[in-house]
Amino acid sequence: MIGDTAEGLTGSQIGQLLHRCGIDDPSPGISKRDRLFDALRAKQERDGCARNLRGVRRHGWAGRRRAGQPNRSGDRVGYFQHDLHGADTQILGKTFESVSQRANALNRAIQLANQAIHEEAARNPIYAGMGSTIVAVLVEGNLFSLANVGDSRVYVIRGEAIQQLTNDHSLVMEQVRRGLITPEEAEKSAIQNVLVRALGSEESVEPDLEDHEFTPGDILLLCSDGLSRYVKESILMEVTRGTADLEQACENLIDAAKSGGSDDNITCLLLRAVEQR
Repeated sequence: MIGDTAEGLTGSQIGQLLHRCGIDDPSPGISKRDRLFDALRAKQERDGCARNLRGVRRHGWAGRRRAGQPNRSGDRVGYFQHDLHGADTQILGKTFESVSQRANALNRAIQLANQAIHEEAARNPIYAGMGSTIVAVLVEGNLFSLANVGDSRVYVIRGEAIQQLTNDHSLVMEQVRRGLITPEEAEKSAIQNVLVRALGSEESVEPDLEDHEFTPGDILLLCSDGLSRYVKESILMEVTRGTADLEQACENLIDAAKSGGSDDNITCLLLRAVEQR
């Protein structure tokens, strides 16, 4: 499981951005997020709306901590491992019928972590606005499930290929998916840290859940954006494949991110699928 502090957009913040873009009342049946992207398309995101969005980035989801204070959002995500096996706790959010029980176990743990972050921020003004991203993998035999909220990532390295298994819940990647900007423009965007989904912003959260099957020799890479944003996929694969010891490979990946100029949290975890005999 990988988590990272995050900057994001709550529903009220999206409403504020719509107002700045001259749209006060979303059309019936259209979500505020969809309406925001319509506004970006209509007004050419590179003009006024983009400048307004940069202001939101400063409302960081790490909360308004004083120097020396702990990052409580990370502490609350630490509940995840305890909650994964199912304490008798009432949780918000839904069960997903299209995925396995294994994937829904991840969902349940994420909902509990989300509630803990949201409730702590509501209780203590010091932590108002804090949040976290999360990616998690649960393995059972040759099968695995993954869960994602935010812009931390899971990659699979299979043979001579690398593939990102998760979708970033960031504003710039939503723009890419909707054809508003190119991937190259996204890499240079000033609003890369702004998320449209993360732990702690709302009472419940909807993670992306998927089920997959291992091929012997597969390597899973879980990482924060402090790594993925500064190291190209080809280098991720080269460094990982070029080192037999996975712990050393993690160190080499972190060094590569630092060399690439990363000044963010750099976290990575590697898992290799080994054929049982």
